Amino acid sequence: SPLRPVYERWVAQGWLHECPGETMEPTLPVARIAELKEKCGVDFAFFFYDPFKAAEPINALKAYIHTFGIDPQTCVMPCRQNYATFNPLVLELDYLVKNDPPFIHFSRNPMWVWEAGNMVLDESSDGMGNRKPRQRDRNSKIDNFICILEGIKGYDLANSTELTANNAG
Repeated sequence: SPLRPVYERWVAQGWLHECPGETMEPTLPVARIAELKEKCGVDFAFFFYDPFKAAEPINALKAYIHTFGIDPQTCVMPCRQNYATFNPLVLELDYLVKNDPPFIHFSRNPMWVWEAGNMVLDESSDGMGNRKPRQRDRNSKIDNFICILEGIKGYDLANSTELTANNAG
């Protein structure tokens, strides 16, 4: 990858985790989730994923979640990266960041600034003004921002009256 030197620096600084081998092992994300749960007590409410080429890691994740007696269908959900899904989330993130004082703060991880520079907001061509983030070019990464948007979707879902009413009985 042309980004190898940047990635190597972030791995050395502890900002990025590296998987061994030439390709990503589909169970690696599950192992990292288990590590965060065991070592740091991190608990998760929802997992959203882009359904494109996600079958293997998502099946591994569902199997892991099932070991806790949880039905994975209740917390592992596809999140399409289209205008309809992302526009309200982009508007919400904009509000969270621009509020005075901001409701959201980013860590000092250099990946945030780098990815922000890689991102452009693409506007739909249907005249509706819907926006979604996209990569500036094919070597640009914006994965952390996509995760933040999906996290906002999970937060909104967890706090929706519909979900609360369904879980109440």
